[in-house]
Amino acid sequence: MFSFLNDRANTPAWSRPVRIGLTVLAVVILGVIFKLVTLSSGIGSMLFGVDREVRASAAASIDMALQPPAVDDPTLHAMEPFVLTDREGKEFKPESLRGETVLLHFMYTACSSVCPADTIDLLQMQKEIPSAYRKKLRIVSITVNPEFDQVPQMQAYAKAMQADKPGWVWLTGGEDVVNKVLTRFRAFDPSLKSPKPADHVDQLVLMDVYGRVFQRYHAANIRTGRILQEMMALDDLARPLLQKNLGK
Repeated sequence: MFSFLNDRANTPAWSRPVRIGLTVLAVVILGVIFKLVTLSSGIGSMLFGVDREVRASAAASIDMALQPPAVDDPTLHAMEPFVLTDREGKEFKPESLRGETVLLHFMYTACSSVCPADTIDLLQMQKEIPSAYRKKLRIVSITVNPEFDQVPQMQAYAKAMQADKPGWVWLTGGEDVVNKVLTRFRAFDPSLKSPKPADHVDQLVLMDVYGRVFQRYHAANIRTGRILQEMMALDDLARPLLQKNLGK
């Protein structure tokens, strides 16, 4: 009787083919887990719509922000030396944006698709800016159709969208000047010979307190909650350096 029990105890629970199959399956599962762990940054970039090039650019920008630019650095403010016009018809000089973290928005008043949607998103984002940052963060909207969008149109559009708020600047100006700004910020695909306003790139551009381009957000990547967090983080990073550079 006891020999029968011992034979049962020494008999494998599964046959050899089954055990081999389970071993292979376990190896495959461990391999998949290892792959997921090692590619976690890639998965994160897919979830948040940020590719490797953008992440590398952001890292380089952080390094750049840690070093205040020289006073004669031509990149001190990406919008200079252009003088534009705000929605009240007053002259607007980009130097007034120095010391502020700026989110640049390209639009035109006759747009019936992405522009109003982006404006609504930005309006909601502005409402969510904490009081401690309200005087530090600025939204700047520039028309891509200066031929039509002059002061009355910009003023009416901002009012209709309920975006005529403090901390939000709406800009137009002479065609030559505005077009130079649009070219500098790549508001249109440079391969287009005669682009129309509807051809503009749906993007937001984040600039630091020195006026240098830090990040670009294209249509598929625009998440205002994330953008607001990055604006505040960038402001926290660069502002102390600016104050130190100015001796304040």
